[in-house]
Amino acid sequence: MRLLLIEDHPIVRSGVRRMLREHATEIQEAGTASEGLALFETMRPDIVLLDLNLPDMGGLDVLQRLRAAQPAQLV
Repeated sequence: MRLLLIEDHPIVRSGVRRMLREHATEIQEAGTASEGLALFETMRPDIVLLDLNLPDMGGLDVLQRLRAAQPAQLV
């Protein structure tokens, strides 16, 4: 399973990564919405864990962009 974690707080990101390490074969991390959107395009993850309060864009705006990129797969 490929997982994309978009979270701006490094301590939270590290904790989530440690908890999910045994369940995901690949975990990519982004600290900003822009980084996350770019990783999404190249990675095409199975799961995205998204912080709603990002410094450069709201999480709901990120979700709308992700859905537009893959509308049949994201719910």
